Amino acid sequence: MKKLEQICDEVVSNNIEIAEIPAENYTAYSRENEWAKMIALNPKKIKDDKEKLIALYHEYMHIKYGLLYDENTDKELIDKLEYKANKRMYNDLMPKKEILKLYDQGYNLHEIAEQLEVPLTRLIRAEFFYENVEGFVDE
Repeated sequence: MKKLEQICDEVVSNNIEIAEIPAENYTAYSRENEWAKMIALNPKKIKDDKEKLIALYHEYMHIKYGLLYDENTDKELIDKLEYKANKRMYNDLMPKKEILKLYDQGYNLHEIAEQLEVPLTRLIRAEFFYENVEGFVDE
């Protein structure tokens, strides 16, 4: 899986540690302090490389763009930070123009997910985001 390898390389080259830490209450999280940056992935909740790509990239967006929060952050701010991280992830991993191009070439939703190397469920969420938040069809 080329995308996952590329993202892992990019994350590590930015001095961010990737750790697998099993737990019950999260799929992934990111932390940063004055000494280190880390993305923790929960192997118990990530079933394949496509899901790992999504979890890793989403958390990378939190660190890369300073969208971090902790357990004391209020819900409204958390929602805004999650929205921003998701938006960047969708735009990078599932760009609207690429999705539309693949539709125009006759690909169906499952085939587009395969082409983009993302889980079908995440592609559906990206399409929902583009349709309801940004407007899916370019004007």
